[in-house]
Amino acid sequence: MRHPDEGTLRRLIDDATMVRQADRQHTEQCSRCQTRMAHIDAAAREVRETFAVETPAVDPRQALMTVRRRVAAGDVPARDRWMGMRWHPARFLGSAGAMATLAGAVVLTPIGGWAHNFFTIFQPQQIQAVSVTTDQLRSLPDLNRFGTVSAPKSAPMHTYASAAAAAAAAGMSVPVPATLPAGVASSVKYHVMPGATGSFTFSAAKATAWAKASGKALPPMPAHVDGSTLRVTLNSTEVAIYQASGDAMPGLVIGEMRAPLATSTGASVRELENYVLGLPGVSPQLASELRAVNDPTSTLPLLIPVDRAHSHTVLVQGVHGVAVGDNTGVGTAVLWEKRGVVYGVGGTISESTALDVANHLR
Repeated sequence: MRHPDEGTLRRLIDDATMVRQADRQHTEQCSRCQTRMAHIDAAAREVRETFAVETPAVDPRQALMTVRRRVAAGDVPARDRWMGMRWHPARFLGSAGAMATLAGAVVLTPIGGWAHNFFTIFQPQQIQAVSVTTDQLRSLPDLNRFGTVSAPKSAPMHTYASAAAAAAAAGMSVPVPATLPAGVASSVKYHVMPGATGSFTFSAAKATAWAKASGKALPPMPAHVDGSTLRVTLNSTEVAIYQASGDAMPGLVIGEMRAPLATSTGASVRELENYVLGLPGVSPQLASELRAVNDPTSTLPLLIPVDRAHSHTVLVQGVHGVAVGDNTGVGTAVLWEKRGVVYGVGGTISESTALDVANHLR
């Protein structure tokens, strides 16, 4: 009989009644599976202890009032105002993008004398939703253990009063809605964030040292991956925020960013993907979801925390996009990629309204 997989062993620890009798009997008699269960139980215990903090008392009404005051005062960055989520295409980078996300979404454009050392491994042409859980995101490994991260330098965000000024700063035309949804004020502010740059260089020596110190097993780092540098370019982002009538919260948000670009000095998308998705902390379920992404060299995966939001595929401006709804019913966002630009429309509006706005942008 084959050994039960990790998911079955986890269920045995949590609730043995949910596991087939044959698997329970096998595990009781198999020293190898018992050892695996012990490691799984120890890891779970370590996570529980890490997050075993006292839950603070929260007054939801007071919290909402505080957020509204901060938004009205301009204390909340524009990129954080959309449905309480950080909407930034940098968070969603495909299988090659999953690499960059795990690496901290670091980016650097190959220019000048460096250009001949790089080749393009990822540039998105479509968006695909990938379901994840909050626990899966929390458990993702710190790639500083497996190489060197050169984080992007933070750049100030600039606010403009007109679409023309924002377009000049962002270097691309600013989409404007044909009509505003009911309940959305005509007052609008445009925010432009400059592109960010950075890199991640893999190191087999660093990974081996961490594995030895932590007592954890690592997949062998392929020769093409060791010493390879992943560089991802995130271009300027422009976001227009329309307030809800009589409310400090945004009623409509329209964003755009030229599609990100990932380059590598030696490793291919599959080589990077296979190594990173095999690291400790990447759950088998998440790894399977990311490996199932259509064409990893051109698909931008949108990571959807299923305990906070839901999503499905929609047709917008003649291409396939993704609609994301907050589980509280507060708002909706629609994201898509077209002609090398990633777009997003959302806010405290319905999905049908978001789609109507998106399909009639000028």
